[in-house]
Amino acid sequence: MPLENHTHHSRSFIERLDPRVKFSSSILLAIQIFGITGELPLISASVVLIVASISARIPFQVLLKRLLSVSVFLLVILGLNMFTVSGDVVFELFGMYATREGLYQGAILSIRIVLMLIAATLVVRTTPISIMIDGIEATLRPVRRRLGAIVQVLTIALSFTPMLIQSARQIKKAQIARGAEPDKNVARQIQFAFSAAVPLFAMTLRSSDHLAQAMEARCYDPMAERSLYSRLTFTLQDWLTGVMILMQFVLTLVFRSGTSNHFTWIQV
Repeated sequence: MPLENHTHHSRSFIERLDPRVKFSSSILLAIQIFGITGELPLISASVVLIVASISARIPFQVLLKRLLSVSVFLLVILGLNMFTVSGDVVFELFGMYATREGLYQGAILSIRIVLMLIAATLVVRTTPISIMIDGIEATLRPVRRRLGAIVQVLTIALSFTPMLIQSARQIKKAQIARGAEPDKNVARQIQFAFSAAVPLFAMTLRSSDHLAQAMEARCYDPMAERSLYSRLTFTLQDWLTGVMILMQFVLTLVFRSGTSNHFTWIQV
């Protein structure tokens, strides 16, 4: 199964970017979203992600499906903040008081999670796993001699992802063919997931053992220097994109520098 089957094949501007630019931009956006207080960082990050989503030509249904998958989690966060943060009471529910400040804080935290989910979806959908592995190896090449084993484990784990997805789909289809089709009952769905996890875990161990034997037979050394079939190179669009992301991050810090405690971690 080709590794690229799990990416969005539009050959868009975002897809043509170097994976190292995508990684560094995601890190800067994560710091901006979770590390800088106020609405301005969220607004600027939202604009960047909207432009990137349009440039990547990812279907809106894909992003909506990702958001719906964490909707329950977002509602739990909103509810916890609403009923645990003190402030002006908005309404009462079963003896618990919902406050305006709690609603605001829960909404801000939920927006932060949504923005990071969109950023992660953009990277995954526009970067084939093979190119993602090349980007990780190129980024960590200066420390490879110290962290060679860790880098190799990370790259192997990413390489196994498409195989695990395909195996999970095959197991699900096989169970449905045997009459084990899950229904809307939560307990049945959990039971269905556990029954699929056991053979998937066994297949993963078997594949890992085969890979380890093949690497040992070839005297594989994670610390050794190896040549690459294709080397990643920065193009003009990579430099321009990186500079633009960095500039908007710096400008966000500058506009927030006039307020106290503007740089913190997960604080409204």
